[in-house]
Amino acid sequence: MAYLNPREAIGISQRALPHWRQSETSYFVTFRLADSIPQKTLRTWMNERDEFQSRHPPPLSETDTDTFHKRFTTRIESWLDSGMRSCLLSQPAHSKIVANALLYFESKRYTLGEWVIMPNHLHAIVTPNPGFDLSSILHSWKSFTATPINQLTGKTGSL
Repeated sequence: MAYLNPREAIGISQRALPHWRQSETSYFVTFRLADSIPQKTLRTWMNERDEFQSRHPPPLSETDTDTFHKRFTTRIESWLDSGMRSCLLSQPAHSKIVANALLYFESKRYTLGEWVIMPNHLHAIVTPNPGFDLSSILHSWKSFTATPINQLTGKTGSL
């Protein structure tokens, strides 16, 4: 497993959350069901995070980094772990679809480390193989899980 090297080039993009990229690096990823956090709560969290980041530009001090993680990372993990909303992944048929998707290209496109499927989200450590990027791996996981789970539940769109 290769960790992020702060001395090497890092690509950072910003959407709902910051996404950091570095070649030959392992990533801890979390993705969640669309309904796992109420939209109002998520918007409030994002506004508070954006305000914090505007007042604390990088590089962050150790104190600011700790404050950020306590106020945002820890809080969102707590919301996810509270098991809100549909919790579709608690159903064995649904979690099996997700597990199969995670394992399908294991060793071909990426090395999959530890992973866990929670009722409304999942965590995984993944190292993309050369020629494959994290974005395409996550896209395949999400698309190859959303479609069959939506078919089982009779829904459409994002999980």
